[in-house]
Amino acid sequence: MPGFIEQAEGAVTDMPKDFMTSGEFAGLRNVNLNSLRYYEKLNLLKPAWIDSKTKYRYFRLEQIATLDTILFFIEVGLPLNTLKNYINKDGNLDQRRVLKDGKKAIEDKLASMKEKLAVTEFDLMNLEQNRWCNEQEGVFTREIGERFFVVAPFHGEWEEPARREREIMALFWKTKEMGLLPIFPAGMLVHPGRTPATYSFFVQVLQPEVCEQSVLRIPKGTFSCLQTELTPKMDFPKLIRENFPSVGDGPVILSNMLRDTQHFDSRYVEIQVAGD
Repeated sequence: MPGFIEQAEGAVTDMPKDFMTSGEFAGLRNVNLNSLRYYEKLNLLKPAWIDSKTKYRYFRLEQIATLDTILFFIEVGLPLNTLKNYINKDGNLDQRRVLKDGKKAIEDKLASMKEKLAVTEFDLMNLEQNRWCNEQEGVFTREIGERFFVVAPFHGEWEEPARREREIMALFWKTKEMGLLPIFPAGMLVHPGRTPATYSFFVQVLQPEVCEQSVLRIPKGTFSCLQTELTPKMDFPKLIRENFPSVGDGPVILSNMLRDTQHFDSRYVEIQVAGD
C-alpha cells in the first residue's frame, strides 16, 4: 500500500515517504537507538513525527545537522547534559553557539596536546642523554642545550632536608601559577666562591613565549660534569672545589638525575660547570 511501511512483528503504520525510521536515521551516523532516545530525553533531538498507535519515531533527513552538532559536542569532550543550555527560546538547538564553543574547546585541547608533545619530546631527549651520562665516571664533558630556569633563593639552614623539599615544591607550584610549563629536572644553583656559599632552587621550564625577569636563561654551551649520589649533609662547595679547581664565582648548576624509575632509595645529582 502506498504510504505504508511494514514494521517489526508485523505492525503496519502510516509513515510519510519523506520520513526515516529511527534505525535508518541512526544508521546515517552509526549511533544506536538508545542514544537517539537519550538525546530526545534531553530535548536535544526530537523526532519529526511519532506514530500515535505504535509510538515509533521518525526523522527527516535535515535533522542530521542537529545530530551532527550533538556528536560534535561529545567529540570535543564537553558534557552532553550542558547542551540543553544551548536550546533557544523557540526550543531549537542554537547550533552556531554550540559550534563556536566547540571550536574553542578544540583549540584548548590542541594547545594541551601541543604542550604534552613538547614535554614528551623533551623527556625522550633527556632519557637518551641520561643513558650516556650515567655510564660516565669522574668528570666528563658534554654539550647542553639552552635552558630556562625559574629561580628562588634559599634562606636558612641548608642541613634541613625537609625544608629544602618543601621549598622546591613551592617553587614548582609557583611556576605553574605563572602559566609556565615545569619539567624535570629541577635542582639548585650554588655560588661556591662566596663566603658563605649561597644556594638557590630552580625549576626548569620549556621555553617561555616571553622570557620574563623571573626566568633565568642558561645559554647552550659545553659543561664539565660530575655525577654523584645525593646525601642529606653533602658539602657541595667542598665537592665542587675538589673536582673543579678552576671554578669561578658560579653559579654552578646541580641538576637532579633520574637513574632508576622503579627504585628511589638512591638519588643522584649532576654538577654542571660551564666552560670558558
